[in-house]
Amino acid sequence: MKRPLFAVVVGLLYPLSGIHAQFDLRVVVQDAQVSTTCGDIFSAPDVFWEVNIQNQGWVTYPQNGACFSALPDVRIDTSFGCFNELPPEIEVCFRVFENDPNPFVTCDINPDCSEEICQTIPLDPLLPALRTLSLPPGGASEGTLELLVEFSGFPSGVNDLICNAIPFGTLSMGDTLGDASQGTFNNFCATNTGEPNPSAWGTFWVNNIGVWFTFRTDDQPSTQIEIIATSDPENVGDEVRLQLAVFESDNDACDGTLDLVAANYVFPSFDEFLILDCPKPNTTYFLLVDGSVDDPGTEDGWFGLEIRDVGSRPAADLVCDALPLGTVPDGGAVAQTEPLSNTCADNLDDPPNTGLISQHSVWFTFWPPASGHVLVEAVSHPSDPLSLELSVFAATDSTCTGPFERKGSATQLFQSVQQLELSCLDPTLPHYILVDGGSFDRRGNFTLSVSDLGDDTPVVSQDVTLCSGQSLTVGANTYDQPGIYTDTLFLPDGCDSVVITTLSVLPPLTLTLDTLALGIGPGNADGSM
Repeated sequence: MKRPLFAVVVGLLYPLSGIHAQFDLRVVVQDAQVSTTCGDIFSAPDVFWEVNIQNQGWVTYPQNGACFSALPDVRIDTSFGCFNELPPEIEVCFRVFENDPNPFVTCDINPDCSEEICQTIPLDPLLPALRTLSLPPGGASEGTLELLVEFSGFPSGVNDLICNAIPFGTLSMGDTLGDASQGTFNNFCATNTGEPNPSAWGTFWVNNIGVWFTFRTDDQPSTQIEIIATSDPENVGDEVRLQLAVFESDNDACDGTLDLVAANYVFPSFDEFLILDCPKPNTTYFLLVDGSVDDPGTEDGWFGLEIRDVGSRPAADLVCDALPLGTVPDGGAVAQTEPLSNTCADNLDDPPNTGLISQHSVWFTFWPPASGHVLVEAVSHPSDPLSLELSVFAATDSTCTGPFERKGSATQLFQSVQQLELSCLDPTLPHYILVDGGSFDRRGNFTLSVSDLGDDTPVVSQDVTLCSGQSLTVGANTYDQPGIYTDTLFLPDGCDSVVITTLSVLPPLTLTLDTLALGIGPGNADGSM
């Protein structure tokens, strides 16, 4: 038969500390409600009942003076070193009768109207401790037996098989399951029979004495999950050299086709640490904790286990999913102050001419302030630092599908703070920011802000002198009179400039001719003026 699963054994049986290697079972006869149809000539009927557990022999209840057994009565109190030593069930027999004893025989049993039933009871800690066994109604005697089936301690080897994995529960953003400082678990009594072996996926270590756990992501996991396993954290003197592997299943269940998604073993360390990058939402992960046989005597022992969501949200991988920062207020800023991550991003569908070699690019969008003059600043976060690169684009048709005009890039190497100052941005167009990791430390967490740097419109002053009748054109205006003129030039790239012109106009020239002598004869140059 299928063995009972200890699906939530940790939470049901004991706190996650101070437990021991043996697993204890107690079966207690608690009470019974009984009746009989038989009578007694000289007195009311004497109704008694008996219990026989695992064929240990019949025990009579209730206590009557010095005769029979008192309640509650512990009938089984035993310990098991390994889970596979625990029988899946026990047989319990129950009978009720009216007793007509010989008055001259001490504690005599002379049953009448006896009714009996036998039944197997599963030894499953997930079931309620109180179990009942009832005689069929309508018999000469009737009754219901009450048993307590109690478990305590830790059953070594309970999670030896992947389908008996101990569940840690659902891991939410920023949460932690378990406590690596508590030596709660062990891999005593474990085997590798019928289990996946990480070496089949190319690891240099094999599963020898592994035990199994599960955890599940919710619909919005962060970009990384950390798994911390500590060997004998409470120093009980039984260390194990730990190895870790994480699997996922194609049907999200233990009987599906498994695939290794992460594994780690660092010799000669006893403790182990594993990072699961880019976990999938709403997915059950199967965690193998194994002991290394490289050093005899350290293959099994006690360990603590902790599964932690690092709390970093993924930034948008695609430009059309860009996180909106909003409109930069005049004299103010917009910012993404919660650290975001590019750990799970790629460079698929990035626009051409990004100004950098994008690898793990993520996207944000903003609308410029009226000045069109901004500072874009990305800052690496100490929780998972990276070097940073930036590019900014204008969506010339106001859509995320382009075309895009690159307005600038910042690609200085090894920058944990990358800044990009831009002018002449069109406030009527959405702008897109690409954030990527540099050549080193390409993935990690960062914050981002866009600030208004105020008006930086270039101002040009010029002094111009015209002759009478001449004119000067500045932008769309033409001037022919002296004065001081201010013109704003609107250029195609949106970058305005101001021209201040001081214009002077000379008075017109007057020419006077006086005739001194007339020339004599045509063709003679003998006249004068």
